[in-house]
Amino acid sequence: MSTVGGADGGEQTVETDELPIDDGDGSDAPTRDDLFEALDNRRRRYTLHYLQRHEGEEPVDVSEISTQVAAWELDTDPGKIGYSDRKNVHTALYQFHAPKLDELGLVDYDKRCGTAELTDAGDGLWVDIGWDDDDGRDRSRRIPAAVGLTGVGFIAVAAQLSLLGTGVLAVLLTAAALLVGYWAGRQQADDSRDRSAVVVEHPPPPSE
Repeated sequence: MSTVGGADGGEQTVETDELPIDDGDGSDAPTRDDLFEALDNRRRRYTLHYLQRHEGEEPVDVSEISTQVAAWELDTDPGKIGYSDRKNVHTALYQFHAPKLDELGLVDYDKRCGTAELTDAGDGLWVDIGWDDDDGRDRSRRIPAAVGLTGVGFIAVAAQLSLLGTGVLAVLLTAAALLVGYWAGRQQADDSRDRSAVVVEHPPPPSE
């Protein structure tokens, strides 16, 4: 296993034992350097991840990929992506990233039709960008913070109604503040790392 830092701050951990790589035997599989080059860019990682999640046999329109990539970058729903954000990503994918993935043998890109699909080599990678739920947004770190804020609100109401003693109130407020501060700090510190973390493994995990 080897780990390298990406140019955009990402990190790639590569399980090398069974990767579909070219070890100099003349095969068409991408080399280990090819994989690192492909995964060195966040938008290429997102593109591979989206194509791996896509259901169906037909190639995917680059416009569709662009919308989801923009949503991941902005941590929002695809339906909320504006024209300028989508166009910015689409231009980058159309002109640079999709051709690069095609060149590296991970994606079959039809520039004339504006579509892309995974090759066998691309399908054999597991690109995990750290999103947990179906719409692609990781809410796991927000839940404790929301609970903490709710707790602060409850304590404030209880204090107004004189339901808590002064000592108990001070302890609870301190604990709630520490909880909110901890999770807010963790979210800020971990955000870029979690979103750009890439695990490349072979074979890919089974579909749920």
